Amino acid sequence: QGGEVVVDAGCGSGILSIAAAKLGAAKVQAMDIDDVAVRIARENIKLNGLENIIEAEAGDIVEALNNFAPQVVLANITAEVVAHLIPVAARVLPPGGWFFGSGIVDSRWPLVRKQLDNHGFEIEQLLTDVDWIGVAARKK
Repeated sequence: QGGEVVVDAGCGSGILSIAAAKLGAAKVQAMDIDDVAVRIARENIKLNGLENIIEAEAGDIVEALNNFAPQVVLANITAEVVAHLIPVAARVLPPGGWFFGSGIVDSRWPLVRKQLDNHGFEIEQLLTDVDWIGVAARKK
């Protein structure tokens, strides 16, 4: 919609953060446990002239998420990390807030689905590609 605060969990190169900013996010907090990924994300953020919107930091997003009040959480990481992130996202997202998870191998989807169901999310859309799954879920 535009104007949202977005958290990009496991930001890697920063591509999701950059896309969110270009789609109108007011603020994006990007985090990754890999210092090299954060350095590359910062370079890409600078190349796109988005330093005033996106902040990239190294750290554990599962712990740090409690310090943010996002309307959107993006997580393109492993199914296990996505599943671990869902309870925290459920605490910090407002009703109607979005959780987007991808990088989920289809054999691990039941774990992620159970976490979404158990933490008050309604699945709005599933995307599949061969044996990968992406999910868009809204907090009830």
